[in-house]
Amino acid sequence: MPALDEGPIRALGARLRELRFGPAAIHEAFGLENGLMRVRGDKAVQLRRLAPGEPLSTVITLFLLGEPVTAEAAAAAFFPVALEAVEGLGLAARNGGEVRALVQLFPFEGLVLASDRYDALEEPGASADYVGNVNPTSITLGRLTTRRPVETALDVGCGCGVQALLAARHAKSVLAVDLNPRAVEFTRFNALLNEVDNVECGVGSFFEPAEGRRFDLVLANPPFVVSPDARFTFRDGGLAGDAVCELIVGEAPDYLEEGGFAHVLCSWASRTGEDWRAAPTRWIEGRGCDAWVLHHRSEDPLAYAAAWNQLVRSSSPDAYPAALDRWLDYYAELGIESLEYGAVTLRRRDAGPNWLRLDELPEPMTTQAGDHVLRAFATQDYLLGLPEPEAALADAFTLADDQRLDQTMRLAGGEFVVERTLLRLDRGLPFEGAVDGYGLHVLTGCDGTRPLGELLDEVAAGAGLDRDTFVASSLVVVRRLLELGFLVPPDGRRAAQGGPPVERSEDG
Repeated sequence: MPALDEGPIRALGARLRELRFGPAAIHEAFGLENGLMRVRGDKAVQLRRLAPGEPLSTVITLFLLGEPVTAEAAAAAFFPVALEAVEGLGLAARNGGEVRALVQLFPFEGLVLASDRYDALEEPGASADYVGNVNPTSITLGRLTTRRPVETALDVGCGCGVQALLAARHAKSVLAVDLNPRAVEFTRFNALLNEVDNVECGVGSFFEPAEGRRFDLVLANPPFVVSPDARFTFRDGGLAGDAVCELIVGEAPDYLEEGGFAHVLCSWASRTGEDWRAAPTRWIEGRGCDAWVLHHRSEDPLAYAAAWNQLVRSSSPDAYPAALDRWLDYYAELGIESLEYGAVTLRRRDAGPNWLRLDELPEPMTTQAGDHVLRAFATQDYLLGLPEPEAALADAFTLADDQRLDQTMRLAGGEFVVERTLLRLDRGLPFEGAVDGYGLHVLTGCDGTRPLGELLDEVAAGAGLDRDTFVASSLVVVRRLLELGFLVPPDGRRAAQGGPPVERSEDG
């Protein structure tokens, strides 16, 4: 566990920034476009790609690859911070002329984050209070988060502090909480390492440290695995079935200011006879929030159990079959037919009636999607504000940026004909949708100046279609394109996106 000695921590952070210890420099050091993502690969190859004797190479070898370096090289890499100071912080230990890392340092989104070493999790008897670093779920939550300026933010289950420190860039104050005291200490350490001074930390179960307070933004990457075990604090929530996610989603509204957003990563169970929508719908109903549930994928119980027992497979192979049987028996006892992955976004709105949307997310997010989420909430408010669907005919819509049109053509009768036209969003949430030739003609006319009704009348007349039938079917398609973010409603009809932005001082 690193020591919270502020002076040396801040000095080390300054040295790491001086060395450009970040993705771009690491890619360059490895000579690979995705060098940072290969730090758990073939270390023998990686070590030979690094320029010997360079301070950045030494830091990468020590804290990313987890390999020892000479004390002389370490001292040169950390200078002007003394090697003894780095040892005193509990980050590394010297044995004769060799230095080994006791933690991992991982660069992400302009931050450097200390955590337990990844290989420590793979060792037999790994500590239950293990604190991990950036992983696919934390990246997903970071991309989903709305990044408007706010007064207050809460990170529930903060781990090493990645969500709290990212939120600190657009929130005046952040409260980071975790049941695991080691996680809270790592978050405090990382705040100092990254010169972040507006994060407060607390130890407690779920929302306990935030009792009696409300926030403009609530983030949670909880121990969501539906598990019969209580092996790891970061994975196993200690409640039956999917009760952890039910608790987080159900209680988050009590900690939100009016107009505030909550983003919760979830895994939940679908019982016999249910589909993936059933559980999150139950959790959200009557909670005073508008909600958008994004479902990413389903897994059968065996695939789910196998995925979450890979550590058993690698550290204790003989125990792996018994672990699978234990987990499968647990699912059978609870009547679980499939396990789901997804995310829930809530916006507190007391002036109901509240709305609920449930959508399939076809593939993982690869870009920031917070602005897309805000636009989707505003658009849903716009749609609910229409006195009738036909009222949209008087409005002029605009195509959202960053769309791609893919056409598939097939040879028929000696000529290539369009078989399918697919619209895709390249940024934000990766939705896609098929459109026909008529719809494409309407969309190309959506430049924010021509009312929808005028565009539909033009297409119907030109193609000899029955106007009323065409308008009725087109309104259904247009509504869906609005919901998913392909079309943007007129600014004058948008609802407020959760309140005005916070005034920020020049130094904030």
